[in-house]
Amino acid sequence: MNQPHDFHTDYLAALNLTPAERRQQIEDAATPADMRAMLLYQEGRQLAYDRQSEAAIASYTQAIQANPNYSPALKGKASVLSKLERYHEAFKAYTAALERDPDDYSLWRDRGTVLFQLGQQAEGMASLEKALELNPNASDVWSLKAMELARSHQRTEALKSCDRAIAANPEEHSAWRLRGLLFNEQNQLKDALRNYDKALELNPDDAELWICQAKALSKLRREAEAVISYDRALDIKPREFDLWYERGLSLRRLGQCEDAIASFDQALSLNPYCYDVSRSRLYTLLTTGTLVSHLMGNCSVAEQKRLWHDLNQALTIFSKRKLPALVVIGLVVLFSTHSQAIALLAASIFASIAMWADLIHEAEK
Repeated sequence: MNQPHDFHTDYLAALNLTPAERRQQIEDAATPADMRAMLLYQEGRQLAYDRQSEAAIASYTQAIQANPNYSPALKGKASVLSKLERYHEAFKAYTAALERDPDDYSLWRDRGTVLFQLGQQAEGMASLEKALELNPNASDVWSLKAMELARSHQRTEALKSCDRAIAANPEEHSAWRLRGLLFNEQNQLKDALRNYDKALELNPDDAELWICQAKALSKLRREAEAVISYDRALDIKPREFDLWYERGLSLRRLGQCEDAIASFDQALSLNPYCYDVSRSRLYTLLTTGTLVSHLMGNCSVAEQKRLWHDLNQALTIFSKRKLPALVVIGLVVLFSTHSQAIALLAASIFASIAMWADLIHEAEK
């Protein structure tokens, strides 16, 4: 049993046990301590996979009690504690595991991640450096280092770490992703898009990156491509009203106003009280010359309801945001001139300016 070959054989055999058979062997007093630790570790792994975190921690703890030198159990316990955001306990478990297995680079990596969560950036970075000393080709560690460097605004060093990650593993999605985001921050949009393309090729389910790509394309006035990227993001997150809104703005810039209004309608169905969407919808109806026609009743009942909803939204926001200031302006002018006519005129002028400012802001979109 104590020989490596025998233990490995027992481990493989234990993998085929049912949960009941495994529990029976755990409770059997004749089961050797090393074997019990291994069985409890396997039980903990299954419980962790089933998201029974507290039960998994209990099994890992019993495994450690059976064999204090069994580092996989310490590592498993630390991982679950980290996922539960119990970082102080996770740090202790990782440190204990490293005392038994100091050459496991992944332990240094995960310990570093926990230290970052605890706000100990220097110690966390030192832990990642140790991981890279043990495994210089660990692309995941280079990516983690790059992310931490980016958080501390060390852009050049972060890009170098991304490059090392990609050199070690050209399919390291997070490194391509981060490179794109770093280039985007510097408004180097074409470079950002090249990296987004590669990252999305590796992970097409990254909704947030589809959104980043769409916004970068829109800034470059490549609106047709932006719409495609918004569509890909919406395939993953169909209930994100702001994506429907941004998609509508891109369609409007393309001159596809009917499709834009349909996109705004979808956004409003998800968030009926978003003033920005209502304003964009009204502005689109105004610029296409259909607003007056609709106000005169030349549209469906459903469209009339949507139109009055949008107008009510605009009036409500105007009353909340602009009306108090107009009242103050009117009162100041009234007290200064003692003329109601001049006070009303001044308030009207400022109301017109406020409305034109909204129209200009919308036109800029």
